[in-house]
Amino acid sequence: DQPILLKMLRSFFEVRAPNWNLNFANSGKEALEMIASNQPEVIVSDINMPEMDGRDLLKRVKHNYPSLLRVMLSGESNAQSVKRSIGVAHQRLCKPTDMEALHETLQMSRSLYNQIQNPNLQRILSEFDELPVPRESYYTINELLNDKDVEMHAIAK
Repeated sequence: DQPILLKMLRSFFEVRAPNWNLNFANSGKEALEMIASNQPEVIVSDINMPEMDGRDLLKRVKHNYPSLLRVMLSGESNAQSVKRSIGVAHQRLCKPTDMEALHETLQMSRSLYNQIQNPNLQRILSEFDELPVPRESYYTINELLNDKDVEMHAIAK
C-alpha cells in the first residue's frame, strides 16, 4: 500500500519481531511473486492497492496457497467493505491499525500455523472464512499457568 505505511511497518517489526522474516510488496502482483519465491506463513494486505485490490490478491492467495493465513487491513468500516473481506481473509483489522494489535494478530496466526503441521488440518483451516479469536480469559489463564509462582486458587478465580 502506501510507502509511508510500509516503512512504518518495517521499522516497527524490525524492533518488535527481529527474528521474523518479513517481506513488503508495493502491489498485489509483487506480493504474489514474493509468495511464490518465499513461501510465507501469513500475508497481510491492505484492501486498497494499485493494480489489484486486496480482496483480489487474497482471493488468488486462497486459491493458490490455501494454507497461507490471510489478514486484511482496511480503512473502510462500512458494511460493503466488511462483506468484501468475508471469505478471503481470516482476520480483518481496521486502519489506522494499532501496531501492537497487528503484532498480536500475526503472532497468534504464526503460532496457529506452526501448531498445525498436518496438511489435512491446514487444508480444513484454510477453508474457514474467519479464524476464531480467543477470549481475553484464555490469555489470562494461559499466562497464569505459565507462571511458576502462581497458586491454584489464583487460577480458579
